[in-house]
Amino acid sequence: MRNDDRPDVGARSGARGALDLLDRYPFTLGVLLANALLFAFAAARSGGPSVAPDVLVALGSNVGSLVPGEPWRLLTSAFLHHDLLHLAFNGFALYSIGRVLEVHFGSARLWVLFVAMALAGGVASFAWQAARGAPAISAGASGGVLGLITLGWSFARANPARLGTLEGSLRSWLVWIAVFSVLFFAQLDHAGHLGGAAAGLAAGQLVRPRPGADTPPAWEVLAHACSLAVLGAFAAVVVRLRDGPPPL
Repeated sequence: MRNDDRPDVGARSGARGALDLLDRYPFTLGVLLANALLFAFAAARSGGPSVAPDVLVALGSNVGSLVPGEPWRLLTSAFLHHDLLHLAFNGFALYSIGRVLEVHFGSARLWVLFVAMALAGGVASFAWQAARGAPAISAGASGGVLGLITLGWSFARANPARLGTLEGSLRSWLVWIAVFSVLFFAQLDHAGHLGGAAAGLAAGQLVRPRPGADTPPAWEVLAHACSLAVLGAFAAVVVRLRDGPPPL
């Protein structure tokens, strides 16, 4: 029997471990938590493990016909997911890759780059929908996640002494994603993926953190600005919901 007067060491050490992880990887775990909470809310509204299309549209998915009047959808769509498998795959990739990159780039810098790459994926998806004249209901963090993969791959190629083994593993990620996307998931938003990946490659050429150097203060300012932009985008979704579902 356990003496209730004694401290619950297991519970306290578990909580401390979770706090330590959050302290080390605030970007990775913060984005994962935001995606999970939004999915749980959307799934509850849909009454099942898959999110209903009308719920995705109402919560800010990237629908080409709605973006001109509601441009925040280019950003909010990156934090929404269609079903549990969609969330799990993006979450696994983000957790696996985000932690490694967060150590080298810093949390503030990586958050800014992720938002930029997710936005680039949203713009590419919108442009493709407009070019085809066929609006879709696009959602998911995969544009930003693919941007992280190409960012890390480009960065590792330029720094083989620091990240020699990372280049090969990230290249494998890219190959497997390409194969599975083409062979098994033809309905995926390939334009959004390519937009995020291209932005990641560009960022990998332009952003080169120095080993051991602190993140410049400007990145902290940009990180706060990105957080306000994301919060503002979802605030716009809430205001739009008060007016009823958007017409497609």
